[in-house]
Amino acid sequence: MAKNKRADASWRLDGQLAVLLMATIALILAGFQVPLAAADPDAVAALDPTAGGRVPAHRRHEYRHSLRRPFHLRVPGTPPGPAGELTHYSVHGSAAVLPGDDPRALRVVPGTPLARGLVRSTRALFDDSTANSQLKTAQGWEVVAALRIDPSDATRSAAAAGHGLDEMPQAGIGAALWVTSTPVEVMTDELAREGVSGAFAVPSPHDGLRVSLEPVPTRDHPGRVRIAAELSFQVAGQVVDLGACMRDFRDRTGAPPLIAVAYRARTLTVHTDLSGTGKQFTSCVSHDHVDLPRRGGFVAISAQNGKTDRADIVDLYALDVYALDPPPKTARKPNPAVNPMNPDLPMVDASSVSYIPPALDQKTVDHIHEIEAKVRALKQQLEDAATAAAANNRPAPAAAVAKSGSGHKVDGASIAAEAYIVESMIKKVEDRVTEATAEIANIKASLNDVRDHMVRRIAHMEAALRSYHAALESKLGSMAQLADTRHADNLRGHQDTVAATRTAIDDAVRAAELRAAQQASGAGTTVMFVIGVLGALGAAAAGYTKWAKRDEGFKKFLWPRTRVVVARAIKFLVV
Repeated sequence: MAKNKRADASWRLDGQLAVLLMATIALILAGFQVPLAAADPDAVAALDPTAGGRVPAHRRHEYRHSLRRPFHLRVPGTPPGPAGELTHYSVHGSAAVLPGDDPRALRVVPGTPLARGLVRSTRALFDDSTANSQLKTAQGWEVVAALRIDPSDATRSAAAAGHGLDEMPQAGIGAALWVTSTPVEVMTDELAREGVSGAFAVPSPHDGLRVSLEPVPTRDHPGRVRIAAELSFQVAGQVVDLGACMRDFRDRTGAPPLIAVAYRARTLTVHTDLSGTGKQFTSCVSHDHVDLPRRGGFVAISAQNGKTDRADIVDLYALDVYALDPPPKTARKPNPAVNPMNPDLPMVDASSVSYIPPALDQKTVDHIHEIEAKVRALKQQLEDAATAAAANNRPAPAAAVAKSGSGHKVDGASIAAEAYIVESMIKKVEDRVTEATAEIANIKASLNDVRDHMVRRIAHMEAALRSYHAALESKLGSMAQLADTRHADNLRGHQDTVAATRTAIDDAVRAAELRAAQQASGAGTTVMFVIGVLGALGAAAAGYTKWAKRDEGFKKFLWPRTRVVVARAIKFLVV
């Protein structure tokens, strides 16, 4: 009994420890938000739109502008066909679908040096006339791309050898997401030889938004990518930098990273999710007071490789477009003038005595066509009889009314039915004429609106050109005036420099003359002083000579030394 109690206690203790251990693991996973499995690229449509405070939760997926699996594209080198084209998108350059029965990615550019690829939408976002498209009246839009950038084998080898790291990136090398007013084209070798500039496999200029992903690998961060947003205006030739950020977007494992570009209330935002789950978006760029073109709106993904150490593989897994805050849907009301059973037949009152049920089988339809033919024959006979009676100046014979073209007689009920059908046909023709007239009026109104819009557009463009011309003329005038002012200032400066130089030369000449006069005066004074000294020495020598002749000691000892001293003094004075 005691042994069983100890066993039960041991089992209860082990169960409590197991529950405690499972709770601890759950808390740790919840705290660190560890993803247990990689996200499926097909689940991009189910992303949480409010993650990271990106966009409002009320949005609608625009499948006509999106690019999803399955990707069916012709293999390069094979003839094109209807089964080899992408839905709503076209490919250019080196873009191709990865081989396989169930391709999961669209390769925008392979890992070959100097390769260029482009994937472009064929339907405009804002000019779409489809009834189900809400982008033209929505408050904004968002584009979410599942994009993977991986280095090629040659690039990995170069990075392992230390090449291509911590160097200045090559301009226009990498991938880019475009939203432009007109479709962008792919950069070709012919355009490059003609000197056409471009970036990210697209020639310049373009009109719209570009979000570029430019690899800038370093030794510490080999997967570093610079994500920048730019707005270009093709008419003015102006480029506006909207912001940039650094992310480790390149060479990532697991699900492909996500980049989301949204535009709402004149605010452009760019978010990235490196986990690929759609729940860990972080802000990259946010810029207010942005005016994007409200016409066109073609979405594109492009990529361009550099040399061997800058050749990457760019794969596109999904490209989704959403309408932000679209207007609510309105239920279609049935048209009372259209027969729901058969739109080709007019609506009739089922409660009336002359009600004929709609045609439900081919036999009834054939019978109706036969009656219509008979009615046409009767009408023709009536017209012929009326013409003959008018020619003979007598009423039409009644027998002509009772016979058809084939001689078949018709009773009163058939005539009533046929008359009803004739009236229905006439009413149907009148309705169609009315509808055609209304449609023509609507087309005329639309054409007038288009013409007025084009006139206003042309007037606006002319005003803009006049303002540009005036600004250019003003700028040229200001530049000419500035050049004249600078020339006058330079001339005055040169004149002042020449005058100052002349004054300096005159001062130097006068100073030289003064120094020469002073030197000449000093030389005369020196000559007179030397003559005086020599005279004094001569007199002294004469006196010494006389005295030396009388003194034998001086003559023997002092006189030779005196002559040496006097000779040195004379030499010093003369020299």
